[in-house]
Amino acid sequence: MLGRHRAARDGPARSCAPRFARSIERLRVRRFSPDEIQPFQRGFLGAAVAAGIPWTDDVDDLDGQVGCGSEPMNVVAGVRWNAAFAYLDPVRDHRELTIVADATVERVLIANGRAFGVQARVDGQPRELRADLVVLTAGAYGTPEILLRSGVGPAADLREHGIEFTRSASAAIGRPGGASGGRSCVPRRGSRCCGAGLRRPMALQVVRQPEIAAYLGSPLRFPPDIGDSALDQWIRSTHTHIWHPAGTCRMGPDPAQDAVVDPRGRVHGVRGLRVADASLFQKLPRATPALPTAVIGERIADLILEPRSG
Repeated sequence: MLGRHRAARDGPARSCAPRFARSIERLRVRRFSPDEIQPFQRGFLGAAVAAGIPWTDDVDDLDGQVGCGSEPMNVVAGVRWNAAFAYLDPVRDHRELTIVADATVERVLIANGRAFGVQARVDGQPRELRADLVVLTAGAYGTPEILLRSGVGPAADLREHGIEFTRSASAAIGRPGGASGGRSCVPRRGSRCCGAGLRRPMALQVVRQPEIAAYLGSPLRFPPDIGDSALDQWIRSTHTHIWHPAGTCRMGPDPAQDAVVDPRGRVHGVRGLRVADASLFQKLPRATPALPTAVIGERIADLILEPRSG
């Protein structure tokens, strides 16, 4: 894995260093030694070094430079140690916690500019769940879906789909990376989305090295016919998804600048409603987003606990 979170070493991220350390401990992150990884991975790292990328023992070091090394993993006895194991299991029996299983949130209940609960389907039946504070953590796809179905989004698009307009939000809502332009999508319940991306030019220097040549096939070529149907077919047959979407409800102080939530995770214009997942990222991270997303959860939780946090 090439250098990951180097850009996070300055500015506000530096103040989050204790939260990164806490999340690493909770998620049981460990680093694999060279003899534990696969031959292809060793070949890749050898090619990266040959291409001029220095070896590093810790690609998560906030003070580190660009480098390559074994990717830290949150795997215990062959099982990925996810957020439920790390954060939910220790408090499952807490008397003030109720876990509602087999539930799908359809929309946030909003009246007079304040969220007061959610409309959900529990065991296939409609049910209202009331709360003084609603925190959405449905992910970079699920959270904007819920907001749009709740009437929070571009007014014209919502009305076109027969959704009662509640509050204006960025026209970029629902697009991974917060890309602007074009019309927004209002997903149906249970809909699925996908995105595509290209690697940095640095990777081209790595794949040209002999250390990894034996593991690679022929390079992909752009199709000569770039008509819509041919291009769609080419993308479907030659590309795969890395499942790391982010930035669909971007954080920022000004809704006019594509910000859906403020710097404290509060949805602009709706009191009692926050977001705490990867949809807050202002830019797509160049590394896997699991650890930064856990840090977002830690940060928003701290802000909620502050007196008069709103």
